[in-house]
Amino acid sequence: MKALSLRQPWAQLLALGIRTFDIRSWRTGQRGRIFLHAGFSTLAQLRPVCANPWVVQNLKDNGLTVETLPRQALVGEVGLADCVPLEEFTFPQECGPLDLPDRGWVWLFENPAPLPWPIPYPGRLGLFDTFGVRGKEKDGADKASEPEGPSRVQA
Repeated sequence: MKALSLRQPWAQLLALGIRTFDIRSWRTGQRGRIFLHAGFSTLAQLRPVCANPWVVQNLKDNGLTVETLPRQALVGEVGLADCVPLEEFTFPQECGPLDLPDRGWVWLFENPAPLPWPIPYPGRLGLFDTFGVRGKEKDGADKASEPEGPSRVQA
């Protein structure tokens, strides 16, 4: 399954369904389920973004703080529903004032599913393939936490 690396707290807020979009400089034809990957950020890099009252409250409501946000890990799955030009998107009021680029693409997500726990995984730029990790099966069964292949330990 493909994955998209994002900075925290946005990766976690998308996985929880609190945020439903992300702004990118590029568009994609990819649609369907993808993993959300929380990229590497230092606490010093996270603190200014996580000081936003809206972010603080949403993290707190979900038992998280800037210090407990997973980094360098898969944190959830979402359906990538669409990509629309930035100028055609109406941002939700709860976003507050945004520092928007002059142009870009808004990626729209649906049906979020946070993973039961973060899965350490190296990130990459763009959409990238994940290996050894499975997402939700077509019947809805959660396979994200179940390793594939011979790496399982025999008792």
